[in-house]
Amino acid sequence: MATQSLADLANSAYRDIILESCPTKLWLPNPMAHSSNTAELYRRFGKSDRQIEIIADATPKQDYYYDSPMGQRLFQFGLGPAALAFVGAGGIGDVAKARRIIAEHGDRWPIEWLRSRGLPQWADYLANAYRDSKPAINCMLATDDALSTARPLWAAGNSADGAGENGICR
Repeated sequence: MATQSLADLANSAYRDIILESCPTKLWLPNPMAHSSNTAELYRRFGKSDRQIEIIADATPKQDYYYDSPMGQRLFQFGLGPAALAFVGAGGIGDVAKARRIIAEHGDRWPIEWLRSRGLPQWADYLANAYRDSKPAINCMLATDDALSTARPLWAAGNSADGAGENGICR
């Protein structure tokens, strides 16, 4: 279960099963954690006053509170602007925009996505990387069985049966 609502999980009939089955949790920043009602929810999940304070003071979309049997720690993924342009886009509007860009630009959609997110330098860098190393990228990615079923959209040089132009790529 992935949820951003503590109340949803607290009130779920499956609460205990989920907590038992998922010993590792990532807590998102929540400035409302300081409020008495919300703090009480966190306490029901075993959080101490100090942990609640960390969650409340963490920066949204930057900090994450890792909690596992091995320990706890506030951390940041440290993603740069290009990575954030992809992984930080998940809203309904972002998905609709991505679909439009994919339909319009096909294999080059990641380049155009970066442009649409205000990152023209990264778009140019990626365009050059596609142009300079497309066959090598296709072969490298297509030979990994785990990736061969989820072939990247830009792997157009590979035929439908998985054999590349040079017969080496699979």
